Amino acid sequence: MAKLIFDHCYTKDIKHKFFKRLIKMGFKDLGFTTIHPKENICKFIKFDDHQYLEFISTKYEEDIKKRPGLSFKSRGKLNVIFKKYQSKRGIEATYRHRNYNWKENNKDILPGWNFVDFKHVPFRNILLWLTEYEPPKKGLKRLPFKSDHPNGVYALEAIILDVNERSKAYFDKLFGPKKEGLLRKSQVVFRPSSRTRHSLVILKCKSLKKAQKFIKAPVKEVYGYTGLFIKNPSGNDRMWDILVIEK
Repeated sequence: MAKLIFDHCYTKDIKHKFFKRLIKMGFKDLGFTTIHPKENICKFIKFDDHQYLEFISTKYEEDIKKRPGLSFKSRGKLNVIFKKYQSKRGIEATYRHRNYNWKENNKDILPGWNFVDFKHVPFRNILLWLTEYEPPKKGLKRLPFKSDHPNGVYALEAIILDVNERSKAYFDKLFGPKKEGLLRKSQVVFRPSSRTRHSLVILKCKSLKKAQKFIKAPVKEVYGYTGLFIKNPSGNDRMWDILVIEK
């Protein structure tokens, strides 16, 4: 059966203030910018296993992201997971496809992304969806990605989701009560809370001493993890912060 793994998460980032700050801290710009409709300008920082962070800026006030986005990708056919959700009470999901070259042709079914979106979820502070990346051509696989950030940060350790009881019950339906639907259970940490939100992204480096040469941030203990704490400058406490730990 297909399983899920953390794919990426995005934060609003007007004029890419957060992104530029992270680049100065020794993170490497992935090297390209994606522009979605209504001039949503997206920049990326990528880690091992093709997991990444996305930073979205727009000049239109009505399109400024009011909540962060969170995507899990399927290691296998996404429609297998979708069909399973269709039989589950309390989950309302939709399946859609989008071509990689959607700007030129989004009518024909061509290689692209498959998505599962969710309706009537019991939380408002996270936009959640699932993604499947189709190979551009038959038999073609994406090249392995190797992190080479100057600060030595190389991979995602975990994301922290603060969840109330209703939200936790919903995630249990999606992933299973013991997270058996996740390929890497430890990468998703649920923290009991009265308010549901995606509060923290935890990244890891081999040497905190090396990272500190680039990352001028305080060492803090957060939710039992100790590392360099990087505050999201958005001013919206729905948006996630970053903690860099040594591991």
